[in-house]
Amino acid sequence: MTTKHRAAAIGAVSAALLAGGAASGQPAEWEPGPASWAGDLTPITAADWSYDRAEHLLGRAGFG
Repeated sequence: MTTKHRAAAIGAVSAALLAGGAASGQPAEWEPGPASWAGDLTPITAADWSYDRAEHLLGRAGFG
């Protein structure tokens, strides 16, 4: 992935978070994932993905 594409992807995820993060329907207290995910490096499925988890990932990756 080139720097240009990476920047575009980050911008798209950020815009999606700003546009729909509050309306994601998640309860006020949420967990980034179940405890069984700790230390597990297998990819999560699309059904497990949410705006809150994307926001958590971006924050942990240093974009917060």
